[in-house]
Amino acid sequence: QVLIDVLSDCEDSVKKQQMFNLGGSALKCGNNGAGAGDFADQALRTAYVYIKLPWNSPSAQEKNLPLPTDLLTSPIQCNIEFVSASDLFHTSSAVAGASPVSPLPSAFALAQAQFEQTHFDDRGEQLARKVNMSEMAYSYPLKYFAQEVFRLQNVQGNNVTQSLTLTGLRSGNCLGIRIWAKDNASSDTAVYTVPSQVTLSVNGLIYFDSRNGQNQLWSLLDRKTSASWTADAITVVGTAYENNPAETFWTWVPFAQHSEVLANESELSHGLSLMNSIVNIQIALPNDTTYTVSAEYLFNSTVLFSRGSAEYVF
Repeated sequence: QVLIDVLSDCEDSVKKQQMFNLGGSALKCGNNGAGAGDFADQALRTAYVYIKLPWNSPSAQEKNLPLPTDLLTSPIQCNIEFVSASDLFHTSSAVAGASPVSPLPSAFALAQAQFEQTHFDDRGEQLARKVNMSEMAYSYPLKYFAQEVFRLQNVQGNNVTQSLTLTGLRSGNCLGIRIWAKDNASSDTAVYTVPSQVTLSVNGLIYFDSRNGQNQLWSLLDRKTSASWTADAITVVGTAYENNPAETFWTWVPFAQHSEVLANESELSHGLSLMNSIVNIQIALPNDTTYTVSAEYLFNSTVLFSRGSAEYVF
């Protein structure tokens, strides 16, 4: 979900691909599974990951206003959870050694978190010093709030149309839904398949209808970049690992008109209220396997600062 959010916010295709590449290289062990191979190169083992929060964006053109942390009496804490090494490394008994590295890594040699801050030349200009925030409130607009992803397991492929119900939507104006599908038979966590059909309806009314991958064209028309990027697919060929470029996709289902604003500006575009609505998708996926279909709901939201604390308003 964080990966899709970061790539969809990039303002051009070159930046989008570079953001993905900086997130880490695809590493292979030595010939026939012997030796450290790519793992011996420290530069290849190093990754730079953008931490996407509701109030920041990798886009240089559509930067949000700086978050007014001077209005808070407590520090902001970011809890980062890493997946286990077994979810990152491709292991196969067909490859000599059965694993790229043995044992699998269990800790980082070095981990750093960096943040960019904006400072006042004159601290007297801070809002907390000019306004009594115990009586007043400041509304900080977000570009969008991405709700935690909703997943549907074991969706059948082979171009069989499946009817799925999306649940868990909060109340508020939904700007759109991002959908992506991962082949359960593939060990590559960042390779997603483009559906051959996606039809989304709300209370029986069809809002989005894509056949034969047409959604990729609509995504390109609505935004500056396509809803795709080139990932690395690690496969086993004979008794060795091979890395092959693989196009990977997501589907954007819009409920609000997209508007591009300048840096440090905000513009409200209402979406669709889905509270107590029945949201169904008809989806068909190409290969004869099962998929995990993920859906991410994007909502209009504002952070309301008052009395030294902040809360989301939808």
